[in-house]
Amino acid sequence: MVHKVVYILVCVAVAIALISGVIDSSSHDSEIDDFTDFFGPPDHNEDFTDFFGSSNSNSDCNEHGILSTSYRGSMAVTQTGLQCQEWNMQFPQSHGLTPEKETYANKGIGYHNYCRNPDDEPNGAWCYTMDPKVRWEYCACEPPSGTPGCNEYHHLYSEYAGKHNVTKSGKTCQNWSSKEPHGHGIDIEKPLYAKRGVGDHNYCRNPDDEPEGAWCFTTDPNTRMEYCECYEI
Repeated sequence: MVHKVVYILVCVAVAIALISGVIDSSSHDSEIDDFTDFFGPPDHNEDFTDFFGSSNSNSDCNEHGILSTSYRGSMAVTQTGLQCQEWNMQFPQSHGLTPEKETYANKGIGYHNYCRNPDDEPNGAWCYTMDPKVRWEYCACEPPSGTPGCNEYHHLYSEYAGKHNVTKSGKTCQNWSSKEPHGHGIDIEKPLYAKRGVGDHNYCRNPDDEPEGAWCFTTDPNTRMEYCECYEI
């Protein structure tokens, strides 16, 4: 008699488990159906680059090898390696393409010096330059060889040995051999400084191991020294 009772209880338990499994399975299938109804059936051939951004690294490059008119990145150097002038500045190039004007602000002009095309130049993005002799230039898709690179402070790295001579605020560097407008003790004749690239020039260097990278004395009497800006692509 006891064995029969145990047998009946086991059968009941198995039946309950089977019924519960069917209900759970039905519910889960229903959830899947609802999900696919909402999003549509999965398409394994779908191109997800439209969602995450184009996988093409040259998407901002046009047929001229120039940054496209729609470019909104942080390139701030021209195709020949000149530093771009900030759009809100009027020196060394005076102009009317300012961020205060809504027409130009809508085309990416702002308080920065990034390449843009606010006036629909035919070949793509461009900028006014910090070179008084070159009013403006187009911006190439890739910076020219020797373009300054960045460290973690967004300054030129300490080992920089190129010819960049403009600070992060656009000021021109003072010649290291000059004591005007700022007197200093970094003597270009001293081997220690000469080994670190200081000489009869005004290129950004870091002769005294400043913590945030290459710098220079400036030609502005009101600004003794400043770090040098780099270019992030």
